[in-house]
Amino acid sequence: MFRVALTIAVVIGLWVNGAQADDATEKDRLDSLHENVREGFQNLKSVNLDGLAISRQRYWDSYKKGGPEFLAAKTEFSHILFVRDIIALWLDPSAENDPDSRKRYADRMIASMLKSSTLTPAQDISESASPYFEKWNLRFHDAIFPEGAGNMLSTSSALLAATVFNSEAVVEAWNKAKDYYLAYQVARNWAEESMAPFPLPVEQYLFGLVLRWPYPASVDQAEADHQVLLKTFGSDRVIATARKVQSAMSKDGLVQDSAALGIPPESGRNNVYFMKNPYEVLWTLLTKDDPNLTRLRNIYRGRYSDVSSSLDDEIRIRSKFPLQSIVDEWQHPKANEILWVEDQPSGIAQFLGTLQKRGYKVLLVPSTTDAINRIAGNPSKFRIILSGMTRIENSQKNLNAGLDLLKTVRSLDQNIPFIIFCSKYDETANGVAFYSEKGTLITSDGSALGTKLIALAPVNP
Repeated sequence: MFRVALTIAVVIGLWVNGAQADDATEKDRLDSLHENVREGFQNLKSVNLDGLAISRQRYWDSYKKGGPEFLAAKTEFSHILFVRDIIALWLDPSAENDPDSRKRYADRMIASMLKSSTLTPAQDISESASPYFEKWNLRFHDAIFPEGAGNMLSTSSALLAATVFNSEAVVEAWNKAKDYYLAYQVARNWAEESMAPFPLPVEQYLFGLVLRWPYPASVDQAEADHQVLLKTFGSDRVIATARKVQSAMSKDGLVQDSAALGIPPESGRNNVYFMKNPYEVLWTLLTKDDPNLTRLRNIYRGRYSDVSSSLDDEIRIRSKFPLQSIVDEWQHPKANEILWVEDQPSGIAQFLGTLQKRGYKVLLVPSTTDAINRIAGNPSKFRIILSGMTRIENSQKNLNAGLDLLKTVRSLDQNIPFIIFCSKYDETANGVAFYSEKGTLITSDGSALGTKLIALAPVNP
């Protein structure tokens, strides 16, 4: 039991000491490890989560007053939210469904120690922030209970003997999961502000939108994007539009009736996201009546689709989504010609038609030699290069034609997207070599190819 207590004490020592700091300094404070470990554990046990609603009310009551009273209420509220997060982390209900009994046993033991086996709905994680909480939870528990560590028996002696569950493991798990907590914290704070009992100042509301969407960002990233947004559309117009979105947003952080704002229904799998997400609604209102600005929105959405479909880890992709780069692409359009190297074009006819309908010229060539001749001297003239893996070249079958072409392209241009559409066998056999040469996508799945093409080639470039 002492090892469990020490383990929980370490994690609380890591987090509670930093949780009382302002947001701008919290990350630095959280880097301070091992201090006041046992005191931190006692602080956790002494916090009464029944006071969460009272603390929330005290925070908002003092919000307009400002000064020392508000700072004290903010510190208290931040602290109790943080403790709620830690308890929810250890008592995550997904552990009950985990086939590995170690999680279930550890959670039950910790719950008993904390004397709080459940969280009430009022204390629970908000729905909009829960995906980021779950990512933090999974990364933390994966580090605490690494694969292959063996099952934990349902006895206290087994827990005491376990080498996978100790203070060193908690410190390591925190270091691995810290970025996930910080991303969740942004989503959590946005959810709290969405439930404010009165409208926040519109400037604060707008910055909160940029900080939270489309993915949680660092403050530095959000400040840069915020300035680009104001510069691109004009400060007065952005503020006036943000005020409309704010008035239409419900307490759950969604715009339930975007049609009332003049936004027509959209088709497609992301229609609910684009119509109800307040940041997307802001973008639509700013761009929908101007074809040139609509093109900017399409580039933005294309980048969103590209990032969300191609990367597994949402937490780290906001750095790949800077607004300035999207505006730069809009102001300096990329080439609208696509090179496709394929000696059997019947298998790609549907994709050729889709690209042409989206406003692109597709140059179809049958061989690697033809492709190199087209690329030489100016590979950037093409927006995307696509190829099969195998081709008949010089009267012989070249099993690695796609890889050979990729190597030549990368010797000329490191950035142009390069895709290989091939058989499942070729995808499996050549995937490692393809990505080691900085290829963009190798796939045998037509749906995956279609999604990637839509992301890389927005409508009306």
